Amino acid sequence: MSATTNDTQRKSLFRIPSLFEIFFGRLANWIRQLVKWRKQGLLKRALQERQRRTMRMEVLEPRLLLSADLTAGAGWGTNLALTAVDATHVQLSDGANTTGSIAMTGDGIINISRATLGDVTGDTLNVNLASLGILTPGSLLDIKFTGGLQSLASQDLVELDNTGLFGFNFKVEADSAIRVNAGAQLTASSGHDITLAASESNSVLGIAGFNFLADATHATVTVLGDLSANNITLK
Repeated sequence: MSATTNDTQRKSLFRIPSLFEIFFGRLANWIRQLVKWRKQGLLKRALQERQRRTMRMEVLEPRLLLSADLTAGAGWGTNLALTAVDATHVQLSDGANTTGSIAMTGDGIINISRATLGDVTGDTLNVNLASLGILTPGSLLDIKFTGGLQSLASQDLVELDNTGLFGFNFKVEADSAIRVNAGAQLTASSGHDITLAASESNSVLGIAGFNFLADATHATVTVLGDLSANNITLK
């Protein structure tokens, strides 16, 4: 195809408007009308009315439901206590040190652990059922304790004391033994459940397969007190 043919085709696609159409055609009349409306203030008022009616979306800051994390420092003692500060806050202490008041979140999970240099000690975590009875976590209170190394010489224990009545599911999970002490009374009312689950991992400082002194008999659940719930699960 020659260059002459291409030029002919391009010219056939477009028509140059006449002077009359440029100054008195439909587009020219429309531009003159817009200028008139602008001078009269009609365009400004129309724009303001449109902005007023436009739905505006407010940018919200992202909110993440994180669990309440309580960590006992490396220099803490070995007798730890979990208590409730009020309906939505808990704290961990050893008598001399404390995490301070930590807010619970929508998942109802409380993660409790020892600092890296402290997880080789044998700790006892006391769960005060009477204190936790004021909490309002929703449908579940799940206490997860990670004590660290369990060996013949160093073993952790989660013990439940006093009397607690809970209108939600109550759960304790630990990598150590769990014991409901004599005289303790744990009740999950209104058809709710109780779960006590102990499991031991053969790990040291979070590295799987390196705790050759692990002994599965450390992962036990002992009930010396009273449990009352719709379903009671001991693992």
